[in-house]
Amino acid sequence: MRPSSQLTLLALASSVFASHGFKRHFRRSSDLRARSETALAYYGYQNSTLTACGVYSNDTDYIIGLGTDYVTWDNKDNCFKHVTVSLRDDPSTSVDVTVTDACKDCGDSANVYLSVAAFEALSELTTGVLNVTWSFDDDSASTSSQAVATTSTEDATTIQTTTSAAATTTEATTTYAATTTYATTTDNTYYATTSSSTSSSASSTSTSSSGNVGTSYTTSTDGWTLQTALKGQSLIDYFHYDVEAADNEGVANYVDGTSEGLVYLDGNENVIIAIDTTETVSSLRNSVRMVSTTTFNPGYLFLFDIAEIPAACGTWPAVWFTGSNWPDDGEIDVVEGVNYYTKNIVSIHSGSGCTMSDWTLSSLVQASLVVEGDSNCDAYVSTTGCGCSLDSTSSFGLPFNEADGGVYGLEFTESGINLYFWNTGSVPDDIVAGTPNPTTWDAVVQYAASSCDPDSHFKDLMMVINTNLGGTFAGDNIWSTDNAGGQGSSCATITGNSDSSNYILNTGSAYTDVHFSFRGIYIYTQ
Repeated sequence: MRPSSQLTLLALASSVFASHGFKRHFRRSSDLRARSETALAYYGYQNSTLTACGVYSNDTDYIIGLGTDYVTWDNKDNCFKHVTVSLRDDPSTSVDVTVTDACKDCGDSANVYLSVAAFEALSELTTGVLNVTWSFDDDSASTSSQAVATTSTEDATTIQTTTSAAATTTEATTTYAATTTYATTTDNTYYATTSSSTSSSASSTSTSSSGNVGTSYTTSTDGWTLQTALKGQSLIDYFHYDVEAADNEGVANYVDGTSEGLVYLDGNENVIIAIDTTETVSSLRNSVRMVSTTTFNPGYLFLFDIAEIPAACGTWPAVWFTGSNWPDDGEIDVVEGVNYYTKNIVSIHSGSGCTMSDWTLSSLVQASLVVEGDSNCDAYVSTTGCGCSLDSTSSFGLPFNEADGGVYGLEFTESGINLYFWNTGSVPDDIVAGTPNPTTWDAVVQYAASSCDPDSHFKDLMMVINTNLGGTFAGDNIWSTDNAGGQGSSCATITGNSDSSNYILNTGSAYTDVHFSFRGIYIYTQ
C-alpha cells in the first residue's frame, strides 16, 4: 500500500460509466445528426444513476450514450431514438439500441458508450473498446421517442419500446431482444425496467445480498472457530477514522466517514464506503481511511465478503494490514489496485530478512510477480518486491463488481501467510457453511514461514480499508501507462487529461456510485 507498483499487465476503458454529473453544454441543433459515424465504442455500467435523457437504465437495457454534439442535459432532441451500431470490420454484426444518455467523456464527438448488454451483443466485455460505425434508424430520425404503445393515467405515462438485434458469432447467429418500459414518477423523472432474452443459452451470476460466508460457530475440521462476524453497523463500529491528508502524495483528504456521509448502510445492510462527488474541490477530495481498533498477530483467518470495489480513474482502493512501525512491523495487502485495473494485487512488505522462497515462486499458478525476478519483500531494498498480480481478470474493479464481487481470504499463522480469492458462485461450500477448512483450498499466493517468519516480521497489525486518490500509484506511475493491471487504455487516454490530480479534483461526478460495498468481514481463530 505504501509504495507504488509498476504494473504493466484490457481495456475496461471508461470514465463514461453513467456517472452523470450535471454539466451545461452549448445547445446543438439536432440537424447535426449524422447519417453514419465511424467511432470508438466503450461500455458503461448504469449503476441505477439518472441519465441525461432522464431515465434510470439497467445493464440489461440495450441503450447507447452519444457524444455531446447529439445529447446533453439541456438538449434531449435525440433521446429515445433508435441507433444501429455495427462492427467496422464486420458490418453483419450489429445491435439496435435506444439513446438514453450523453457520453460527455468519450473524447471525439462521434464516440459512444454502450450498455453492458449491448456491448456483449457485439463482442466480449474483455475487448474493452470496439471500432464501430453507427447511424440513426430512418424510422426514428424525426421523432424524439419511439412509442410502440402509450397509455396515460392520472399518475403516469408509460412508453414501451421494443428493440432487437442480431449478433453474429463464428458458430451461430444469436438474436438479442429487450423490452424497456419507461414510466414517469411524481417528480417527473423516469425509471426503467427491462426483460431480455437470447436465442442461445446465457450464463447468469447469482446475486448474494445475504452474503457468501456463513456464521456457524462450530469449529471446522481444520480447527477454525468464528470469533467475530462483522456485518452492517457492527462492521462500521469496529473501525475508527483517520482524519488527515493522504500519504503517498495522494490528493485524498481522509475524513470521518459517518459524519461526512461517506460511510453508511445500503438497503441490503451492506456497508458502503464512498468518495466525495463535489464536482470541483480546491486541493484535496474527501475520502475514507478506516483503521481497526484491534491489532493482530499470527493465529488468525480472515474472510472478506465484498460486493463492490471502487473502480474509476484516480482511485487507489485497498484492504490491508500494517503495523505502527513501518516497514519493520510488516504489511500485508489483501486487496489493492488502481484506476480500472481488473487484476488484484496481493503482497507483503517487511523489514530486513524476508524473501519469497523458491517453493513459493514455483507454486505461483494463479498469479505472477509484479516485477519479474523481484522476490525480496524487504521494503528497505524494494518497495515493489514480492508483490503478485492475480491472473483472474475479475479479481478487481468493474469485472469483480459485475460478478457480484466475491471473497478474499487471508490465513495469517506461524506457518506462513496464505492469500485466497473466489468470485461469487465459486466460493467453497465450507466457507458458505461457516466452517472454513483452508487445507482444502488453493491459495493464490503462499508466503512460506521458512523464508519470512510471520512471528518476526509481522507484529500488532491493524486492519485498514481506504481509498486513496491519485498519488504515486494511481497517479504518477500508472496514469499514462497503457495495458496496466488488466486495463487497456491509460487513464490519460480515457479521461483526455494528462494530469491525474487535475482530473480528480475537478471531476467529482466521475466518482458517483464508485465505492466499496462490504457484505461482511469474518475473523476466525484456532
